[in-house]
Amino acid sequence: MSPKKLHQSQMPVAKAALAPNIPEELTVDILLRLPAKSIGKFSIYTLTFTTADKPGSEAVLEKLTLSENILENPSSKYASIVGSCNGLVLVLGFRRELGLRDTMYLINPTTMEVVKLAASPLVRKAVLIGGALGYDSSNDDYKIVTVSCDDSTGNETSVDVFSLRSGSWKRINSLPYHLNFCSWVFLNGAIHWLACSDSDSEDYSVIAFDLTSEKFDPVPIPRGEFDPIKLVDLGGCLAIVVKQTYHQMDIWVMQEYGIGQSWTKFSVATPNSFYLNKVVCLLGDDNVVVLNVEEQKFVVHNLTENTRRDMVVAGIGGHLRQLIGFSESLVSPIYYCQNWRAT
Repeated sequence: MSPKKLHQSQMPVAKAALAPNIPEELTVDILLRLPAKSIGKFSIYTLTFTTADKPGSEAVLEKLTLSENILENPSSKYASIVGSCNGLVLVLGFRRELGLRDTMYLINPTTMEVVKLAASPLVRKAVLIGGALGYDSSNDDYKIVTVSCDDSTGNETSVDVFSLRSGSWKRINSLPYHLNFCSWVFLNGAIHWLACSDSDSEDYSVIAFDLTSEKFDPVPIPRGEFDPIKLVDLGGCLAIVVKQTYHQMDIWVMQEYGIGQSWTKFSVATPNSFYLNKVVCLLGDDNVVVLNVEEQKFVVHNLTENTRRDMVVAGIGGHLRQLIGFSESLVSPIYYCQNWRAT
């Protein structure tokens, strides 16, 4: 019988699926060739099948449905998806009356692992206004950085750092400048913010917080006057989105990190106000994806050819206001906090 005439029922699929004792090196080689999303699904299905006939299997079902209810927290009025790093997503819970207090989630949407963390006990009278997430490669540690403002003076800004490995908080000395907590980027082992000397100043700068040394350092910015909107990561390069005109925004890209002379400017024309366009990511070498909030669609701008086209993203519906860049991974938040977390 030729291969073309072999019926599906005659193919040895079931036997192959049940074949025991696959060599470990072969299994590892196969898994290394799969994308993170496929491996995440594989691990979930394996866990489900192997525990379905055992007591306590309801815990597996609870894990699988947890992601749907992760933001349902009666102690929080609302939650904010802050950002991501290496496949982990940071979510902060807020109380309108008190600012951020007691809810932080670190989530891996690929593996559906979730860790709930308490906010910094160092924040008492101050109001927490934002946070960021990054990876300390020297210590193999993920760190959460929160920004708070003294509620009595409204001027003093403090930064607290949480180590996922140790489960401890550390207060960084008060900062002599204001951080734009809504605009941050993790690159080259540091979290970057837009900053200015005081709340009324238009003298902007970029400040980098190194997660290993836990110190702040300035980053050289483009020369001349400009009105920055936010920082973004474009293909692994630090970039600043700048207001130019009502229908145009400029994107300054630092081609070589830390080299002030490497800043390169690209201009992007927008059909409506630049405030209604959010830079999402870079596709290839010169295609910038922008979300048009007003028209609820994604637009790809080619920086080299100065052209644009609409991009259809399947499965996205509703009203988009907030979005983050995300790369799938198998990083386990539970693994990093296993030494101090009881459950």
